[in-house]
Amino acid sequence: ASVQPRRSINERAGPGTYACELEDTGITAELTITSRGAVHRYTFAQNCQAMIALDLSHGGIAIEDGRTLPQRAHCRIDGANTAQSEVVLEGVSLCTAASLRYYDEEPTACLWEDGQPIEDQEDLTHQYIRPSTFKPFGVLFSMPVKAGHQLELRLGFSWRTVRKARKHLPTRRFEVTSKRAADRWSERLDAIEVDGGTAAQRRVFRTSQYRCLIKPCEAKDESPFWPWDGPFYFDMSTMWDIYKTQLPLALSLY
Repeated sequence: ASVQPRRSINERAGPGTYACELEDTGITAELTITSRGAVHRYTFAQNCQAMIALDLSHGGIAIEDGRTLPQRAHCRIDGANTAQSEVVLEGVSLCTAASLRYYDEEPTACLWEDGQPIEDQEDLTHQYIRPSTFKPFGVLFSMPVKAGHQLELRLGFSWRTVRKARKHLPTRRFEVTSKRAADRWSERLDAIEVDGGTAAQRRVFRTSQYRCLIKPCEAKDESPFWPWDGPFYFDMSTMWDIYKTQLPLALSLY
């Protein structure tokens, strides 16, 4: 079987949560976050051989002629339901730990590259990746599931080590993690009370407030640029002129 993305339909989103259906599959995908990790939940509408492909090479920016591509990478299968990677993006190592949970029959795990599974290989290493040689890569989990079954994929991240990424793996089920994420976002968004205006204006205001709080990101004890612990904030896009607008607002309220 090849690894191919599916089109998302019937999308739903809120602060800290996202859900959609994967077209022509009957699969519902839901995502939520922690401060250093994420939880995916997949619900299957029918009996099938489930396959969950995790793209470890995606840099988060996929615009034409402006993609963020990895420069070096090492991926490893740790067991039937776990994997890890260290991928250098924009000169910084992003370490990821992955753990599949709540399966009835033991899954199989394999690496994949350029849409094709790599059999009988637990490690994949690229020392130097160029745009002309780049091929997407990641890990593929596969197992039989029954109709209505739910699988969870838990992810932990670190800018420093895979060991720290494992420590950041979420420990609670999806519904608990999702509620905690929504509650934390509500606390921050409720710092500003809004009266008056139209429903459309209030929606624009809350959307802008939400996006104001996404970046710069807080990553205490996670700086990849120096070895000691302490405060660290980063933004991989741009910080041009936000010291005049966004930062005074965020630092005044939070």
